[in-house]
Amino acid sequence: MRVIILPSMPPNIFNWSKINSVTIKLRKINLNQLKEILENVDETKCYIRHKPTIELLEKEINMKLNPINEAYRYKEGDKLVIATLNYRPEYGREYIVEESNILLLEANIENNFS
Repeated sequence: MRVIILPSMPPNIFNWSKINSVTIKLRKINLNQLKEILENVDETKCYIRHKPTIELLEKEINMKLNPINEAYRYKEGDKLVIATLNYRPEYGREYIVEESNILLLEANIENNFS
């Protein structure tokens, strides 16, 4: 299984030329649950580029994330985790990100791929 950590989930991650509908279920999780999800995965990819967020996640899950600087495309079977800030940071301003500042969501994608 592959876990993908995203800062958001835009609709263009799906290949709309091959599908007509997608059902997404979101579940709020905490950092301990994220650690459990990451324990037995084959691959983890992180598309978050906000350095303070990455640093907090790496510290809390005890894992190097190596952010990817390209667009993500959904692959059937991927487990998606959205890690986003609870606030919109002011551009160019430095912030200290704490656990209480991060909203973690596990996304389950139902197979409407036909």
